[in-house]
Amino acid sequence: SLPSQTASLEMTTAPVSTTPNGTARPTNTTFLASTTTPWSTQETTTSTQCEDLNSGAEDLLGFNCSFYVGKPALCNSLDDQDFSAGSMCCACGGGSIGCTNLDNGAKNLLGFDCSNYKGNEFLCSFYDDKDFTATSMCCPCGGGLRA
Repeated sequence: SLPSQTASLEMTTAPVSTTPNGTARPTNTTFLASTTTPWSTQETTTSTQCEDLNSGAEDLLGFNCSFYVGKPALCNSLDDQDFSAGSMCCACGGGSIGCTNLDNGAKNLLGFDCSNYKGNEFLCSFYDDKDFTATSMCCPCGGGLRA
């Protein structure tokens, strides 16, 4: 599983990965105030800090929202079909301030709730069942109720 990185009002970046063309890039950014362990049972349903909304989407060069921190002049310059820095990335004025998961006790096929998808967004389209749909219920998957 992927490591989950968190910060309180400061950006932290997960380990650097390499794109297919050999460019190094950060792999994940979060702005949550609490620590989240992948696939734990810890409850994390709301956040008052800004959260990036790219849910794994990357720009034209394979960068995610963390790339744009401190580079406002680049916002929207590398957008593509599934990535818009201006609307998805906190560093570019997008993102979401506050979100509430709508799972209300429902769990996926593996018995996990929405709090377990933070840092594991690549799993958002897997493990749904008849009463659990991560992409509509879970904030890290683009669902939930956003403020």
